[in-house]
Amino acid sequence: MRRNLLCVLTLLGFALPLSAQITLAPINADNFVQNLKTNTASMLIEKAYLHFDRECYTAGDTIYFKAYITSGEKHEPSKVSGVLHADLISDRDSVMQSLLLPIQNGTATGDFALPGYLHRSNYRVRAYTQWMRNYGDGGFFYRTIPVNGNANTAATTRSTGKPDIQFFAEAGTFIVGIPTRMVFKAVGNNGLGVDVQGVVVDNSEAVVARLKSTHLGMGQFYLTAGAEKTYRAKLTFADGSTSTVDLPKPESNGIAMMVNNTDSAKFSVDINTTKAYYLENKNKNITIIITAPGTLKTVKTVLDNQVIGFDMPKKDFASGVATIVLFGPDGTEVGERMLFINGNDGINIAVNADKQSYTSTDKAMINLDAKQADGSAAKGSFSASVVNEGNDICKDVAPDNILSYLLLTSDIRGYVEQPGYYFDKTTADTRNNLDILMLTQGYHGVVKMADEKATTATYKAEENLQLKGKLTTKAGKPLANEKISVLTDANQSALTTTDNNGNFAFNNVSFNNGSKFILNVENKSARKNALITIEKTSIPAPVNAGGEKFRDVAFPAYLPSSNNVINNLALIKGAKKSMGASYHTANLLGPGKADQVIFAKDISNATNLSLGLQNVVRGIDFVNGQPFLRMNIAVASGSVVKGPMMVVIDGTVLGKGGSVDNVTIQDVDNVEVLKGANALVYGMGAGAGVMIINTKQGGTDNGPISYEMAPGIVSVTPQGYYAARTFYNPVYSPVLPKQVQSRPTVFWKTDVNTDAAGKSIFSFSNAAPGNYRVVVEGIDDNGHIGRAMYRYTVK
Repeated sequence: MRRNLLCVLTLLGFALPLSAQITLAPINADNFVQNLKTNTASMLIEKAYLHFDRECYTAGDTIYFKAYITSGEKHEPSKVSGVLHADLISDRDSVMQSLLLPIQNGTATGDFALPGYLHRSNYRVRAYTQWMRNYGDGGFFYRTIPVNGNANTAATTRSTGKPDIQFFAEAGTFIVGIPTRMVFKAVGNNGLGVDVQGVVVDNSEAVVARLKSTHLGMGQFYLTAGAEKTYRAKLTFADGSTSTVDLPKPESNGIAMMVNNTDSAKFSVDINTTKAYYLENKNKNITIIITAPGTLKTVKTVLDNQVIGFDMPKKDFASGVATIVLFGPDGTEVGERMLFINGNDGINIAVNADKQSYTSTDKAMINLDAKQADGSAAKGSFSASVVNEGNDICKDVAPDNILSYLLLTSDIRGYVEQPGYYFDKTTADTRNNLDILMLTQGYHGVVKMADEKATTATYKAEENLQLKGKLTTKAGKPLANEKISVLTDANQSALTTTDNNGNFAFNNVSFNNGSKFILNVENKSARKNALITIEKTSIPAPVNAGGEKFRDVAFPAYLPSSNNVINNLALIKGAKKSMGASYHTANLLGPGKADQVIFAKDISNATNLSLGLQNVVRGIDFVNGQPFLRMNIAVASGSVVKGPMMVVIDGTVLGKGGSVDNVTIQDVDNVEVLKGANALVYGMGAGAGVMIINTKQGGTDNGPISYEMAPGIVSVTPQGYYAARTFYNPVYSPVLPKQVQSRPTVFWKTDVNTDAAGKSIFSFSNAAPGNYRVVVEGIDDNGHIGRAMYRYTVK
């Protein structure tokens, strides 16, 4: 019997905790709503999502990303934190690079330069604010990054042993005589879904249902349990292995809930009881509570029929994960079901090119028109990536995108395989498979959350960086109430006083990597015996080596292509790769094979790079910042000319005639010079030699951050904000090496900002022929999020 029900609507100005830590007894329905408000109202959830220029990389590439940091259930650009921590984590769970990025208007930009000596494996990128640490690392953003490295032996994700399968009854109730939707998920030992099919038999060996996975090892079937019956599934997996698994044992008496979420305008809730349960509880009250982002609805009704149901319009709900909880007549929880609601509250982004088809090296003009659901303009911040899918070996990988992460995976437990699949194309199949996902791993126990104590804010939100330390005597005794001054390399000064334990801090300071400070104890009598100890600006959070959120991704069939020029050195005669050295380099030959290497310490006193190199590099002259080999002489039209060297910055070919002074000398880690046979690895255009400039990576400078200039006076060079690189967007032409035109990421732009009319335009030069994919992601000033994908052809 379907009915129109009155419900109590509550708008919640808070976010639910992301995970439950403690298993408690079910909470009474009368106290549920109040406890939920009380325990969570004071805690504001921040989320960070990173949009990458593509899905996988090769050793020596640069990983470019833009971060979107939101707060609250409306995903508004966060004003809570001013510092984002971004880490590159190795396949051995160690932090390889750690960046500090300034958050401005809820966004930040950064990049990781992958060393050329990395071996083929899965690496990870994580991002978090200090405020997020209050909820544990389950609230951090994580992305697995497949890297095609130089080693022949690669870490793989092949499964060994028998796959595992689990069965779940909808809402957690499997009761005799009540039709039940059963869902299942089969995974291999690597945690990734595997195909499975089979039959379900009862204890008399009669076949009562057939099953077959529809997506990533997941599927569903319907089963009505009989009295005194038990059930088993006889299964065959994709690798040919077989297994027999017991299904949950059905209860003989009770109440069950089923939800139909196939209609885009509403979802339907059906409640069914056994005859005995109905007779015991006839005309008693039952309660259904629906929680969703920013909304809580309470539905009370009388159990006046063995089967009752109602429809709930979706127009009142924001996009995201909703939870429906059924409380029985005694006020305790008897069923819980999560579902995903795709509300009409996102940004509709229209992306179009001035032509549908181009020829190679043509200029493409991309128009962006962003509208809110009501048709009004969406003014906001977006990022755009253009990838040549013919050179992108991970084009079929569907990792998190801005929609799937902020609306789905950040709010449910466990690892979600290929989450972007559910949002890239919305079809009946993707909607159905998403509903099965919610039934297999979308349970997070919102009732138990409501009975937990509110999380204590152990970590304070960082508005900016801090320069902190401690002042003691050389014997270690704290020096209290002493004044300490600081002088920056921009000749700015400040003064602070130590506390009773000798601690001091210069709060809310903004400085980049490489900035230098001089700290001075003002009291001359105390200075002689004073010792200043400086704290590191940032210590990365501990790395979780496992956990249900983390999985490797299956490696595609890698090809030797990347944002570098070439990866197959065996084809270059005379080029020999050496792995004997260990310094950071994007040199295609690897470290230790350059004709000369100049390190940062050798040029630290110069004002620009060409002046610094001029004094130490052998056989090279500089003209307007362009390097020339002295012995590289050619005759053209009867005149003797010199050809400039090819300049390569972090693996990207700048081309002939590029000025090295475009790179700030403070950002340089080392410079390599290739001549003769070594230079040929960069193609025919490298006959005049190659100068490779490798800039510093976040987290790679492990030198001391301070040294004592005199008693009580120290010079400090702490880790500061990382200055993100600008993606090299060349004007592609036949003059550039063929491999440069074949790099997967053709264009990357982080500052695609729509105007008051919701419009933006950007342009770039097309490269090699292929099918091009344009992806635009972002958020408007009101927290509406959007994503669009557009394709065109280059011939």
